[in-house]
Amino acid sequence: AYLSLLLDNVGLVTARLARLDLGICLLLSSRGKSSWLFQATRLGFTESVPLHRAGGWWCAVQSALHSSAYLLFYFQEGGGLRGVWDYCFPVPLDKGEEGAGLNRLGLVNFFGLVAFVVVLVLGAFALNWVRRRHYDVFQRTHLPLGMLFVLFCCLHDLPILLFCAPGLADWYFGWRFEDTAARTMPTRARVLEGTSGPWVELTVEWSADQKVLETPESGRQAIREQWVAIRLPKQLGRSSHPFSIASLSSTGLSVLVSARGGDWTRQLARLASEVEEAVVSGPFPGTGKDTFGGAMDGGDGESGHRLLLVAGGTGISGWLPALDALSGSSGPPIRLAWLVQTEGDYLALAQRLPSRPSVRVTIFVTRPSDSNSTTTTTKRGQAEKMDRIATKGGMMGRSEGGSERGLFARDGGARGTPFPVVSLAAAIVGLVVQHFLWRGWLIDLLGWSRNGFVSYTLVYRTLPIVLIVGCMAATTALGSWVS
Repeated sequence: AYLSLLLDNVGLVTARLARLDLGICLLLSSRGKSSWLFQATRLGFTESVPLHRAGGWWCAVQSALHSSAYLLFYFQEGGGLRGVWDYCFPVPLDKGEEGAGLNRLGLVNFFGLVAFVVVLVLGAFALNWVRRRHYDVFQRTHLPLGMLFVLFCCLHDLPILLFCAPGLADWYFGWRFEDTAARTMPTRARVLEGTSGPWVELTVEWSADQKVLETPESGRQAIREQWVAIRLPKQLGRSSHPFSIASLSSTGLSVLVSARGGDWTRQLARLASEVEEAVVSGPFPGTGKDTFGGAMDGGDGESGHRLLLVAGGTGISGWLPALDALSGSSGPPIRLAWLVQTEGDYLALAQRLPSRPSVRVTIFVTRPSDSNSTTTTTKRGQAEKMDRIATKGGMMGRSEGGSERGLFARDGGARGTPFPVVSLAAAIVGLVVQHFLWRGWLIDLLGWSRNGFVSYTLVYRTLPIVLIVGCMAATTALGSWVS
């Protein structure tokens, strides 16, 4: 009795926590400026992805605990495997048993069991070593498996949709109506010789009269980290990867990536000479705040305010446009510590480092060079040689700032970003439809029989999901059209 009580309580508590974790995970899956979470908290892609991953893993763990606890509970209460079979699978009950006929509990628990199996597969593909070695497999399976998991969770326990509605509305709104349509653009890939990895620079180009880029911003407005999603369908298939923008101008942008990032980047370094075009979407906001979190509002340093930046390898690339935009502005002194593996890494970006007098750049080379003479110079004169203000220039020239809106506009023209309040309205409509329209009125109006597996599944499990999600999608489409 005590073991059954313990298992029952563990199952109930983990079910509540899994609901909450799933809601948070979905709420953090939107990537564009349409997200009302982004507008409310200024939480951008850079911060939301790790939180989305953490929420997803917590949801998976709590779901696994919930399913395991109740499998053991039914094993204990039902006298072994027979109890699991009767209470976790939609098998007809014996006529002599109480409640003989339609095994609704077995059907509902079976939906939960399917969701448990799906989340195990979803978690397996999301493991770090799988993502790094087979990112294309992870990307192709993550969204379908995630949607399948949400579907069977709702079939198992309809109130879960209350927690999913805000995140689903926000994700759908950003995916369907965000002004960041992908375009196929001329692209060059170049391996930076002498770099660890090695590093690869992807340069996307367009002519100034194409009106692909909105009016560039400058100064303080451009102090924002941005990223783009890039696909190379001819060389590397349909998988899309996010990259921080290292340089942005009216005629192109560039990104940097190390070949050690995974299987996709290794193939990119090997096939760099074959790249002629790429499918690019964005840019998306890396963070809703200034890249440096508003630290540039600290004055000119007379009050002792300082800003320390630490970057490793190609991780510096996302800061370069913002540092460049600050070249002529006032602000506190900045100390940039950049860690690279070889001197070749430093030399590859030396001309792009900021030239602002108050930005002091220190480079740390963590591995000695192969050349004896260079090694001696690195050991004895590295501080004098590299702790300096870098000369400005660079392969793509100075950044001209980024557009606050989508870089690639549909039909080649400007288009306003729909208001995030629309996704919030869609979530509220979904909640109202579920609580009042379905539970409070439509169930009694239909009055259909619950005695058949098919009719029960379609009417009392599938129909409310279709009704709620359909109303949310219609609200989103209408709101987008109005805005």
